[in-house]
Amino acid sequence: MLKLQIIFINAWLRRSAWLMLLLPLELVYRFLNYINWLVKTRILSRHSLKVPLIVVGSITLGGAGKTPAVISLAKELTAMGFKVGIISRGYKGNNKQPTEISTRSHPNEIGDEPLLIACATDCPVFIGTDRYLTAKRLLQSYRVDVIVSDDGLQHYRLAADIEVAMLDNVMGLSNRHCLPVGPLREPWHRLKKVDFIVVNLANENKQEVGEKHNLADLPFNDKKDYNIYTMKKTTRSLIKLSKNNYINLTQVKEAGNKKVNKAADYSDAARENREYQIEEWLKLVEGKQVHAIAGIAQPQNFFNLLDEQGIEFISHRFPNHHKFSADDLNFGNDGDTKANKDKIIIMTEKDAVKCSKFTELGNLWALRISYELDASFIKKIVAKL
Repeated sequence: MLKLQIIFINAWLRRSAWLMLLLPLELVYRFLNYINWLVKTRILSRHSLKVPLIVVGSITLGGAGKTPAVISLAKELTAMGFKVGIISRGYKGNNKQPTEISTRSHPNEIGDEPLLIACATDCPVFIGTDRYLTAKRLLQSYRVDVIVSDDGLQHYRLAADIEVAMLDNVMGLSNRHCLPVGPLREPWHRLKKVDFIVVNLANENKQEVGEKHNLADLPFNDKKDYNIYTMKKTTRSLIKLSKNNYINLTQVKEAGNKKVNKAADYSDAARENREYQIEEWLKLVEGKQVHAIAGIAQPQNFFNLLDEQGIEFISHRFPNHHKFSADDLNFGNDGDTKANKDKIIIMTEKDAVKCSKFTELGNLWALRISYELDASFIKKIVAKL
């Protein structure tokens, strides 16, 4: 499965000619997608909520930066005094009914991304396959001013007040084809109907695109002007994981700060951890072998980031949303306790919420990254609420 995923991602990026052999499958996909849209928007009624709904989604398959954007947006709105609720489908989670999650929830039951969102924000987070019912359950439980949906541009039953489409700066729209010929989940013209496009610059060291652009500056060409903004990354630090410490990784304070973690459920575990700046961490692991694991949509983006930080490592790729097991992190040590003690494993925060229970297999570290949305974009969002 992973090899197939890598083959297609590379083919989309290179716009390989052999993809045209799959055109009949793309036509079937687009037809089924159109029928789905027709049924849910014309035959079945669309539902609106009593509070504004902001959908942060993408028309491309994975890796566009939706979850980091949701976290960043929720934090910005909360800082402005808005009471924010968040809904998500809970990809690969087992819960089908609307469910509230907390830092005590298990990622295999509710999905890795919703748990990461709950750990990174102070907002109520609910998951469910039916986003309308999930949003209703949230509103029944909490008084909020706005709801942010993690993904959902293709969930036509729930009407959004503001639609934000994330676009990866590296993948772009590729060859502009829908699956499987290209990475698009909907025809690229869907971007004409959204309120904002946010270009994720996190995966490439490239000059900032700017506040507002003509589409000719982006991976697709059109003469129409759009509200296009950017999201940038700032590599922050690394945190060592403790057993069962899939906690508020993004809220653990820097070394020397005695302030208690906000997550009371895991405050003891949080105190055992501290942050290490990149330079400090490199000295700490000097002379030791470092393994890097990535179970995300585009693992190479994470590995490229480690290269940028001067970290030497052996890479291990896993499918997106992979449910890690102890065998995945053994790396041929055959239970050698001493070898495990010296082994360094670095991963994304998204993978950390699933892997911290395997600390006996090595020194597990999560790379913490902050994301920054354009200030002008936040102002435009607030103006529409």
